[in-house]
Amino acid sequence: LSFLISFPAVPGYLDSWSESDCAAFEKSFALCGKDFRQIRETRLRHKTVSELIHFYYLWKKTARHDEFARIYRRDKKKSSHPNIA
Repeated sequence: LSFLISFPAVPGYLDSWSESDCAAFEKSFALCGKDFRQIRETRLRHKTVSELIHFYYLWKKTARHDEFARIYRRDKKKSSHPNIA
């Protein structure tokens, strides 16, 4: 609960993330899932775990996430059954 209070939905918060930070988050998220500590350790050392979690919940509501999910799900389905056309 204190997390929600400390990070209100600030307009423009997602805009404060650079394109390279967003791309790094998405690549790490595809590999690590919701292991935000691992995401921080591998690609986004300059962000706190709290910032990554806050970004994740806002990112989930964007068209960018929808595109990520569409591509990721398609790739995941392909790799699940490699011998089936």
